[in-house]
Amino acid sequence: MATESIIPVQLELTSGTYYTLWAPSWKENGEEWQAFLGSDDSLYFFTSPAELLAYINSGAPIDLAEHPKWRAFLHKDAESQAVPTPRHVYDLVAVPAMLAEKPSYASVDKVERNLAMARSLGRVCGIDRISGFFNSYSLLSNLSRGAEHFTGDDGNGEWSAIGQTILSNWGPVLDALDNEAVDDGGFDDNAGDGFSATTGASVDAVNVSSTSTSVPVDAPTGDTTSNAGAIGTHTAPVFVTPAIPGNNPTDSINNAQRSIDDAIAAREDHEKEVAAERASQAENEEASPTPATDPYDSTIWASVGIDPITIVMNGRTLYTLRCYINDRPVFLGKFGQIYTFTSGRALSRWIVDHKDHDLATVSTWGELVDKANVGELKVETHPTNNYVFTNLAESIAKGPNAVDTDQLGQAYEVIADASDWAEDDAVNSVLLAVPELQGYISYMLGTSSNYLPSAPYDTEADGWRRLEEMLSERFSKS
Repeated sequence: MATESIIPVQLELTSGTYYTLWAPSWKENGEEWQAFLGSDDSLYFFTSPAELLAYINSGAPIDLAEHPKWRAFLHKDAESQAVPTPRHVYDLVAVPAMLAEKPSYASVDKVERNLAMARSLGRVCGIDRISGFFNSYSLLSNLSRGAEHFTGDDGNGEWSAIGQTILSNWGPVLDALDNEAVDDGGFDDNAGDGFSATTGASVDAVNVSSTSTSVPVDAPTGDTTSNAGAIGTHTAPVFVTPAIPGNNPTDSINNAQRSIDDAIAAREDHEKEVAAERASQAENEEASPTPATDPYDSTIWASVGIDPITIVMNGRTLYTLRCYINDRPVFLGKFGQIYTFTSGRALSRWIVDHKDHDLATVSTWGELVDKANVGELKVETHPTNNYVFTNLAESIAKGPNAVDTDQLGQAYEVIADASDWAEDDAVNSVLLAVPELQGYISYMLGTSSNYLPSAPYDTEADGWRRLEEMLSERFSKS
């Protein structure tokens, strides 16, 4: 979501396979933070998604509970809470092998994501060896430029140089992580290979200073900011697998596994239903006369499932992108801000050099980047994706007969989509504060049979203006 705020991740370390939660970045008091699941001086890793979910369900105190999206995360299904998607499986052991591949969109992206995870672990845990490694080899940052950067002789040479750097230095990085995973001072011989099965209290006994499991994204190397440790001193959390609270942890884990299995089964059933519906629709289309084809269906946009949209508001026409993943809207933007452009050409040019946004995680995004790189990406907007707000508030003030229902429906759609993507209650807060507007919209869109708008309509118009303002405040300056 949207880039999700809190993500289950799988980590492959030399000592084994582990699962935890990662909050890649969020803003608080003007600072951008990142964090992992943990509490006080411990960072929690588990040996299965079921253990991770059982711990989440236990309600045990954790630092991530202070994350602004934690409550929303708890409302997700069991699979979304504990089972990593393929994109969030980080095989840190295999990084050297990844660099043995030729530089492609997939291989460059894979290496960059794994290095970013190692960097995040090093930063949050204050591991100087890892932070020092990344600070010493600035060429690693060029991975963020994408596969295009590694084309030609120079690009292939730089890819090889990165491979040599990793081959020569990656072992100590893995060792540094494994040193956190296995601490002799608190190791439980009955816990098996890998992490100590100690709690945070036992970790205190091995002289690990109290720290936080979250740090500012741009904190200097060795600086834990909110921690008690000084710069250059390793005072980071120790990786531990805490005991599952409760009288019967085994039952809790088994129940969690059943919840995960049920969620996966429900998703698969839904996917089968959708596939069957599409197959049936295709059969019906074959049996019926061939309708006129929509030119948009042959565009790259229809192929990748990401649509350009235009928003006409306050005398300006703005361009951006949006897609739907599992029926959830995802806009071109980040942290609830929608990146907008005054022309399709400006949008196409921007795509070439930028990847720090929510759509970058969509599997087909690379196809758009490739087209943009060779100057073949033409921004074409389907008529259903044109959202016109011009004079809409004035029409609402005049009464239902003056309102274009299609215009209102489309405008409300993009307002609601933006709020859903940002995962906030902005729209609901306005509708709760102005119930007349909620009734007016429901009446106009045919979703209410019990409400009949009555003049004057100034309250409804003012409420609608508030919705428009909230949407425009999400737009980047262009």
